[in-house]
Amino acid sequence: SETVHTAITLALISGIVMAFVGVIFSRFALELMDTPDDVIGLSTLYMRIYFLGMPFFMLYNYGAAILRAVGDTKRPLFFLVAAGVINAGLNLLLVIVFDMGVAGVAIGTIVSQMISSILVLRCLCRSEGSYKLSFSKLRIRGIYMKQIFQVGIPAGIQSTVINFSNVLLQSSVNSFGSTAMAGYTAANNIFGFLYVTVNSVTQTCMSFTSQNYGAGKNKRMDKVLIDCIILSVVITSILGVSAYGFGPELLKIYTEDAKVIQCGMEILLYTTVTYFLCGLMDLFPGALRGMGHSAVPMILSVIGTVGTRIVWIFWIFPAHRSLDILFISYPAGNGCHNRDFRDGNDHEAGRIDFVKKIKIQSISAWSIGIALILTVVFVVVLHNGQSKVKRFEDATDQYIVCENAARQLQDGSDYLTEQVRLYAMTGERNYLDQYFEEADVTKRREQALESLKKYFDKTETFQSLQQAMEDSKELMSTEYHSLKPVSYTHLTLP
Repeated sequence: SETVHTAITLALISGIVMAFVGVIFSRFALELMDTPDDVIGLSTLYMRIYFLGMPFFMLYNYGAAILRAVGDTKRPLFFLVAAGVINAGLNLLLVIVFDMGVAGVAIGTIVSQMISSILVLRCLCRSEGSYKLSFSKLRIRGIYMKQIFQVGIPAGIQSTVINFSNVLLQSSVNSFGSTAMAGYTAANNIFGFLYVTVNSVTQTCMSFTSQNYGAGKNKRMDKVLIDCIILSVVITSILGVSAYGFGPELLKIYTEDAKVIQCGMEILLYTTVTYFLCGLMDLFPGALRGMGHSAVPMILSVIGTVGTRIVWIFWIFPAHRSLDILFISYPAGNGCHNRDFRDGNDHEAGRIDFVKKIKIQSISAWSIGIALILTVVFVVVLHNGQSKVKRFEDATDQYIVCENAARQLQDGSDYLTEQVRLYAMTGERNYLDQYFEEADVTKRREQALESLKKYFDKTETFQSLQQAMEDSKELMSTEYHSLKPVSYTHLTLP
């Protein structure tokens, strides 16, 4: 009972803290991710409203975890389904009827989260078991909070670092522009449904593993893991291939833009078809946590998944910039993660008796220390990698600008020369009109110089180009005066 009240109090406090942090730093986080200017305003609005619902989000998750721990998995599911239906209905009402746009979607989300949290808290309050919740008893007791942290901190660090790698991935997608962002968002919604399936199998594996581990029935633990692996691989393989096969139709639910759908399909190829690897990635740490060891999953996840993604994003992706290359990091990271966990599980199974002799406090302390060291290493790598990516992007932008500007300069000059030549030969007034339209209105050459100025202003090369433009304008003045005799000859120029 005291553990339940400590957990719920902790959920409420952490949710409030995250709400404040999210509201204050939403725009800053989006700017760090290089979110395009045309969407950053609405993205910030959505995130700020969404973070206001974090207390409800935390209360539901903690409450649902308590119910699942005592074997009640149905009611949290029913509450979540009800919240999902309400969320969908509110989205339609607020977006279509009240025309609230992004704000309407965010409000619908936090209202549904609030309803789900109220339902789960009501269920806990009306229960008669040891997990009965009473608001008058809400307080934090140090001994129980310490136990929660010993298991939860490694898992939390693992989740944080994985989300950190996802932020890097989102930032890389943002560098392709708003079309790629829209495609990634739509695709992310689709394989979000796959994750729900994977997570349900993982929660089942963790629950049954913990029960059998506590009863000392190690053979049943092996059977639970094998059955869950088969179930997860079969389900994710079928759903993943189906999601990609029907990808265009599913993506059309979110957008009608052909380019966005094309980007979404590129992403789905590497995220849904190989999603069985993600299922395995979740199962192995779930089994280990069921045995009470959260340090090993955290360390192996950081090294396997996050390490692979960071190396991929900062060293492989910059040399081959495309969505295909970027999202190969998904199956690559999941595959490395599963390899590490296979070795970790073998080691764990062979030394269960030894592990029992080790205090959980020592394991958690070591895991936290290792995680902090790895986090520092990743921050340093991130800083250096971002600098390299930025320099590469700048060099690419300069190359594209130079190429386009050179083409504009050449096309503009050739066009002016051609119009003068045709007018001199035919005397037709339309060639003269086109000449002055290019020189005074279209101004492709001036536009090319202006685009080059952003990168090469005050350089010797740019000053030479400016001087060449001045000489060209003097030549145009000479051409204009030389056209007068021609106009008198053809009697077309007044």
